[in-house]
Amino acid sequence: MSVAVLAMALLLWPVRNVVPLFDGWLFARCALDAPGIAVRCEGHVSGGWGLLMALGKLWTIPGSTSLFLPSLVFGAIALAGVDRMAAAVLRGDARVERALLVVALAVHPSFLSTVLQPNLDLALMAWACWMFAGVARGRLLEVACFGTLMIFSKETGLFLYGAASLVMWWRAVTRSEGARTSIALAVPLLLFAGFLLLRKPEHMYLSGGTVATSSNFHP
Repeated sequence: MSVAVLAMALLLWPVRNVVPLFDGWLFARCALDAPGIAVRCEGHVSGGWGLLMALGKLWTIPGSTSLFLPSLVFGAIALAGVDRMAAAVLRGDARVERALLVVALAVHPSFLSTVLQPNLDLALMAWACWMFAGVARGRLLEVACFGTLMIFSKETGLFLYGAASLVMWWRAVTRSEGARTSIALAVPLLLFAGFLLLRKPEHMYLSGGTVATSSNFHP
């Protein structure tokens, strides 16, 4: 796992000061213009992503853009999630197979570009891996917690959470624990519904405010 994270960081280090393009620029501007945590960017729910992106305002790596460090952290979380999910699915002593899988993902160009370019899909993937690892292990609390972060990273997470919830609920019903499980699984959905009732049409920040007209995204 540590080798995979190191490989990812070394491959991205030479391009650490690259300015994002297209959607990446819009999401980067939203995260950095927010006075707090950007919970809604470019019409998307983004709190699960903006939570870590806010780190870019607190600490940056010299010679890099403000969002390089939090992007690396998200990449590491995604790799750890894949490793945890593989550990839950692969039976027996499969450490070598898990290591090869994680390293292959860490050095894949598509994954590296996703880490480098600020976007909500990386957060969606990272939290989804941890959530499905919880499903494979039968951990209700993990499914609810990481499912909440996933849902609040992008709306498409609702479909993944719905699938995970059905699996967890069906298992619980067979053990006569359907009521308790249903309540726990409903919490993320209730939080999301409450957020939608309070949402604003454009950007929305945790501490309130409006969209800045200029960007403070600088290398």
